[in-house]
Amino acid sequence: MHIILTGTGLVGAIALDAMLNDEAIDKITIVSRKPVPQAEGQAKVTVIVQKDLAVYSDEILEKLKGAHGCIWTAGPPLMAVTRQEYEYAHIELPVIAAKIFATLNDKFNFVYVSHDGCHDARAVWIFDVKARAEERLFQLHHDTSKRLTIKTKGGIEEEEALPSLVLYCIRPALIDYSQHEAIKPWLKPLPLAKKWTNGVILPLYRFLGLTSILGSSEELGQAMKDLVICDGQDVDVAGASPEGRCMGAVGMRNWTKERDDKMKDMTVYKQQEATAAA
Repeated sequence: MHIILTGTGLVGAIALDAMLNDEAIDKITIVSRKPVPQAEGQAKVTVIVQKDLAVYSDEILEKLKGAHGCIWTAGPPLMAVTRQEYEYAHIELPVIAAKIFATLNDKFNFVYVSHDGCHDARAVWIFDVKARAEERLFQLHHDTSKRLTIKTKGGIEEEEALPSLVLYCIRPALIDYSQHEAIKPWLKPLPLAKKWTNGVILPLYRFLGLTSILGSSEELGQAMKDLVICDGQDVDVAGASPEGRCMGAVGMRNWTKERDDKMKDMTVYKQQEATAAA
């Protein structure tokens, strides 16, 4: 199975680590603005260095053809760009990519990394950006009944659903990667705000048992990887969104606990078991 990955930050590193350790995925193509040291020496990984994630040449599309899905983690932090650039990167680019990638296969899973609670905290601008991105993306989902209620001020223009496109949103908040040794060599030096979060906030949340917005990087990686390779089913665990297409920290934790039962009827795992038996 061929999977596309965009983004090389913390969440991208988590996603890549999860996919490298799954035998169901035999090909990973990373579309990145720069080289990916984590991918070096990995036989099943190809890196396409592409400065503009809105434009895909025929040559690149040929390399991506037949892919089963994409995990979209790309997007700069707000402090690195202007507000206009942030909105473009986190809303317009994934929408453009989803439309293009939907042509790569008869059924294509697009997993967008959003933020837990983004629809409930829209007064905070960066949360509103993620909520707007979800609203736009779910306009494209093949099943129009899954479209989110549009709460964007002024609404958005309704779009025609894409028959091949299957959408999921993963909504992490505070990500605890303190025990995830495999990804630590590939992470950039942390800015002061992140050092404060990792050194003070995360330990405090763990101590107090405040797990509603705190999840482990392993849970996040498992959920992203499972959704991108699945057959497009609704997610039916406690903590998933009512329409069955999105998971926050609680949903990811429950998914990790129940995934063996949830995944057992999926085509990809049936194929694995048949191959193992042969």
